[in-house]
Amino acid sequence: MLLAVLAALPLGGCGQRQAVESATTSKLEDVPNDTGGYAGDLAQPPAERAVVDVESNIQAGKLTDSSDPIREGETEEGHHDEDKDKPKEPAEPPKPATRDASGDSKWDSVAHPVAAVQTNKGIFYLELYADVAPKHVENFKKLAKQKFYDGIFIHRVEPGFVMQAGDPLTRQQGPQGPEVGTGGPGWTVPAEFSNKPHLRGTLSMARSQDPNSGGSQFFVCLDRAAALDGKYTVFGQVLGDGMDVVDKLEVGDQLQFVWMAHE
Repeated sequence: MLLAVLAALPLGGCGQRQAVESATTSKLEDVPNDTGGYAGDLAQPPAERAVVDVESNIQAGKLTDSSDPIREGETEEGHHDEDKDKPKEPAEPPKPATRDASGDSKWDSVAHPVAAVQTNKGIFYLELYADVAPKHVENFKKLAKQKFYDGIFIHRVEPGFVMQAGDPLTRQQGPQGPEVGTGGPGWTVPAEFSNKPHLRGTLSMARSQDPNSGGSQFFVCLDRAAALDGKYTVFGQVLGDGMDVVDKLEVGDQLQFVWMAHE
């Protein structure tokens, strides 16, 4: 089951099931970074509980949980993923690629850090809101510099809702692997909820039902998703015409390279 993006609320325009990162063992602030680490967790009021489907994991002895954004009008009992019952075609291995940083300089005037995401369908750029969600931005920058995202497959696309990626398990299991949606970097990031809305092109952190469980999985909204507002950490947005690339992405497409284009 995939990590998810929303508590059991309808999502106006960003998908459902899981866009959220599974909680792992250590806190991000316990892991040193370029600036020397993070100071204590942000105190956050308990978020509304997400719809969680963990029965299969429990039966399998896995100590992971997951939640997914649920579209408006849908319930946990009424939701059935028919695609799960269909045999999956293996993703075609992407052709070898080289990093194309030729477009980086056009974002030099942007006040915030900018990350480049090169996929097999093209490149898009992400403006990172360091003033709104500083810990999430530092986390994303750290992962990009470590080449953590390079070679990861997109494991979830909900048309009109979200595109989700960032699970390292997709490298070994492929985008439809049995544990895909539960992977992360080995630490979590404290929630940084804000009044930033989930608009088309918004970059937000996936998490489990625990508000402080974000790690490496992120999602981009494909449409307005008001029901996610205040429940998931918004930490950036797609720049320029980048949504033209994002809209083409499908499950099985690949994040070939992710790097910092501007800091």
